[in-house]
Amino acid sequence: MMILNNEEISAVLSMENCLRFLENAYKDQAQGTAINRPRSDMYLPATTSGGVYCFKTMEDALSQEKVMALHLNSDVIQWEERGGRIIKDKIPAAPGNKWVGLILLFSAASGEPLAIFPDGFIQGLRVAASSALAARFLAREDAVVLGVLGSGWQARAHAKAMCAVAPSRTYSCTTPRRPIGRILPPKSGRSSVFPWRPLSPVNQLPMAQTFWWQRPTRYLESYPLSG
Repeated sequence: MMILNNEEISAVLSMENCLRFLENAYKDQAQGTAINRPRSDMYLPATTSGGVYCFKTMEDALSQEKVMALHLNSDVIQWEERGGRIIKDKIPAAPGNKWVGLILLFSAASGEPLAIFPDGFIQGLRVAASSALAARFLAREDAVVLGVLGSGWQARAHAKAMCAVAPSRTYSCTTPRRPIGRILPPKSGRSSVFPWRPLSPVNQLPMAQTFWWQRPTRYLESYPLSG
């Protein structure tokens, strides 16, 4: 069994490869040769000071590849009000101020464990690639502007994924507190990431993604088909 770290994963898994593998997995699921179980969150209250414990799991399996993956997170979570909004925070309470997220890979042919590795790097690629694939197939062909509300690791991963599927489009970004400058070097002369005024109306954008961790709306994407 292989034991990998984030650096080893990032050295071999590119956004382009992730998009290709994930698109094939979605097609397999549509054909009934791939299965997944929706995410399960189990909360245990009163175990930490000012927070709760959450154990999250989800699984996926591919028949053609003969593999099964278990993704788990062991989190300490707090909710707090910031700027009039309720923010969900995952507390890095593990030794070394770290979060705990693991992926276990098993062989569906022999049942043996194949690999175990952290979910840090691959999580950003997986979520961003899913969004980029949605944009590739659902966004209007003339939609050339994407508004990214946020500048954290998920926002940056999404900008990279969108550049991979649509290098001719323009990307703009903002944060809940202040606009930021370029968050991703242009992949070609036609792609760019630049500041976007926080007061710009989102409903005038052809596409929009938000990455503000707040309740009740944690995540939003919009890919209009017409209009």
